[in-house]
Amino acid sequence: MRLKNDGSWLRILLAFVAVLLVAGPGLSVSSAGTGYADPVRATIIGPTSANPTADFTLRVYFSDNTTEDHPEALTAAKGSISNGSYTAPSDSGRDRISGSFTRNGITVSANKVISYSNP
Repeated sequence: MRLKNDGSWLRILLAFVAVLLVAGPGLSVSSAGTGYADPVRATIIGPTSANPTADFTLRVYFSDNTTEDHPEALTAAKGSISNGSYTAPSDSGRDRISGSFTRNGITVSANKVISYSNP
């Protein structure tokens, strides 16, 4: 059984040419994207000392001027940190809190040096 050629391919081609004429050379065909803004920078929000505990978060700034907090993205060099809740080691000194966040293939990171004491 042969289908009748009703010119539908010609109509598709003409529609595509019309789009090109209206949009001009700036038309780009791409995927729908992720729907999320790109991260542009990050900073660690929290105190400069922990005696012996403190709360921190990684604040991520995006290209659409929004922010998100990600305390789960933090690590500590000496003490321990879980979901932003820091506990100092059993002595006194300095520690580095670090965090990084990736979205859309872009990674932003931040570090913060704090002092701590654990009486």
